[in-house]
Amino acid sequence: MPFNVSISQRHIEDTRILFVWDAYVEPFGFANERVGGIYFLEQNDVLVEPEEWSSERDPGDSQGCATRVSTCYVLTPYFLDPNLKDDTKTIAALLPDQVLLQCNDK
Repeated sequence: MPFNVSISQRHIEDTRILFVWDAYVEPFGFANERVGGIYFLEQNDVLVEPEEWSSERDPGDSQGCATRVSTCYVLTPYFLDPNLKDDTKTIAALLPDQVLLQCNDK
């Protein structure tokens, strides 16, 4: 599966850091059949920011610190063959399969 990833944005502020990266994914096959005419563009966001530390978490340590990491993952299919949009097998199987495959790779 051809895969190209690049960090497209990085924002650093006093209280948070945001990374945005884009990827191009072209599947070779699905269900033992060659797939053509479809590719995916992914956009992934990761937000890293400090989290308020509560003394309730560890009453003996009021000097603790924590970090919150939030993510957003968007997968957009593009069909080069318009007939694939109407193919229920493609929509019902290939698209969820690509999402699960990407989640398992990370």
